[in-house]
Amino acid sequence: MASRKEEKPTSDEQSKQKIFTSALKSMLRRTSRPKNLRDLGIKTLRNLPTNITIVRGFMKAINWREAQGEVLQGLNNTVAIVGQPNSGKSTLFNQIIGKQISPVSPEAGTTKSLIRSDFGPFTLIDTPGHLPDVMESGMDQASVIVFLIDGTKGFQNKDRELYEGIKKLNKPTIVVINKVG
Repeated sequence: MASRKEEKPTSDEQSKQKIFTSALKSMLRRTSRPKNLRDLGIKTLRNLPTNITIVRGFMKAINWREAQGEVLQGLNNTVAIVGQPNSGKSTLFNQIIGKQISPVSPEAGTTKSLIRSDFGPFTLIDTPGHLPDVMESGMDQASVIVFLIDGTKGFQNKDRELYEGIKKLNKPTIVVINKVG
C-alpha cells in the first residue's frame, strides 16, 4: 500500500483560510447599531443639535431674494394649451414633451384635469376643453396661451367665445389651426 503524504497547506489555501476567519469574526462581533426603533430614535435625537446647526448654516448661506426671483421667473414661463374638446390639445402637448403623459383618445373629455410637465425652461399645461372652469384656471396660471382650433370643424361659435375670454386676459396668445391637410 502506498503511503499517503501529509501535504502542507499552500499559501493560496492559507490566504483563503484567513479571509474566511476574518469574515466569520466580522459577522460575530458586537455592533453599536440600534437594536430597535426606540434606540434609533434616541440616537437620532442625540445628534439633533448638530443637525440643526448644519441646517441653520445652510439657511444662512442661501440668497433667498435670488431664489425667490428664480421661482417667480419660472412662473413667467408657463404655456397653457387651450381649445375645444378633441381639437388635439393633448396630442400636441405629448408631441412637444416627447412622452405620452396626457391621455389621448378619439372620445371627447379624456383629459379630466390640468396636466403639467416641464420642458426646458417652460412649464406646459394641457387643459380639458370640456371643463371651462378648469381650462380657465390653466389660462390664469399661464404667461402665454396656445389657442388650438380644429381645422376640420372650422372656427365655431364656441371657439369665438373662448377667444373673447382669452382676449380679456390680455396675455400673449398663439392661435394654432390643427388637423389641416
